[in-house]
Amino acid sequence: FCASDVPVARVDLVHNGDDLVSISPGERVVDEELSIEASPGGWIYARLVRRDGEMAWSSPIWYKRT
Repeated sequence: FCASDVPVARVDLVHNGDDLVSISPGERVVDEELSIEASPGGWIYARLVRRDGEMAWSSPIWYKRT
């Protein structure tokens, strides 16, 4: 879930440096559930780009499948 005072142009899930999933909601409030097939280990974070070019991103989540 994310909210912005400017419409969101794009949300990307970045996994180990590669863009895996991108959506282009065009709305100020985004509430999407995205899933990926992850590798045995690594990191993932979300990146948000607003229509005015401003960006935000989450902290990375490090994981290791067991």
